[in-house]
This record gives sequence, structure tokens and C-alpha cells, in this order.
Amino acid sequence: MKLLVVYDSRHGSTQQYAEWLHEQMGGKLMSVKDVTQDALAKSDVLVFGGYVHAGKISIRNVMRKHWPIIEGKPVVLFTTSGTPPTETGTIQAVFEGSFPPEIRERLTFFPLWGRIDKAQWKLADRALVRIGSWIEKDPDVKRGMVSDFDGVRKEALEPLVKHIRSLLTKQDKE
Repeated sequence: MKLLVVYDSRHGSTQQYAEWLHEQMGGKLMSVKDVTQDALAKSDVLVFGGYVHAGKISIRNVMRKHWPIIEGKPVVLFTTSGTPPTETGTIQAVFEGSFPPEIRERLTFFPLWGRIDKAQWKLADRALVRIGSWIEKDPDVKRGMVSDFDGVRKEALEPLVKHIRSLLTKQDKE
């Protein structure tokens, strides 16, 4: 059974989760910059990891571009963001805004908490978040937008690992 984990990482959170996933599950690990149609076609189970930026999932365009190759396979998506996974309404809105219904219904989606270290950000990112924090009404959300944090935890992968194992077991039986 061939597992492929493809990730797009900007500040390291998504890459860290992808590497941990690869350590636990094996298969092949590739940056989105290196992924090929051939690698996608030869894989039986695909995991894509991307970050959320400006309300969209970073890896969405690559997934859409290659959808004809991957649509018949089990496809899992995980994301990292500054939004806690417990904020399901916000997370669902990002997911729905990133993919059309025909793709969303074929994906199993796992939102994970990322990290924010604004010292690594470009000026444009800092400005965008600052503007967003001025617009935001909820004081707790506003405080979270302007504060650094690190929510990256290896144990957060447990539900994702369990799901992938079930997919691989199912593929082996077929």
C-alpha cells in the first residue's frame, strides 16, 4: 500500500505535522513544490497538509489542479492555522471557501492548531493581521490574533493517524 503525504508549509507547523505523520505511518513525504502527477498517480492513499492564510487553505489549488488524478483515491486533508480546531464554524467556513462541494464531499478533513511567531512574518502579513484585529469585535479572538502561540502537538495527530491506518487496512483487504 502506497501512502503519500504532501505538505505546504509557510512557517513550519504543517511541515512538522507532516514529518511526524511520516515517522508514524511511513510512505513517501513530499513538499508541494516537489509533487508530481506520477507520484500522485502511483499512490493509493493521499494525505495533503496545508496552512490557512487569509481565510483559504494553501494547498487547495494544487489539489484542484490534480483532482482528476486523485479523485478516485482516499484523500485526507489536514490544515494548520491560528484558529483552534474547536472553533468549528470558522474552520468549516474556511474549508467550504477553499473547495467546491464535489471535492469537499470526497475529503476527510482534520484541522490542527498551528503556531504563530510574528517575528518570522513578512511585513504584509503583520499588517493584514493588525487590520483584521481592528475589525474583529470579539475581544478574545482579537487578543488571539495579535499574540504569539504554539499549539503544535504530536498527540493532535492521533485521530488522523487512526483514520489513515483504517484506510490502509481497508485498501490491503481489497
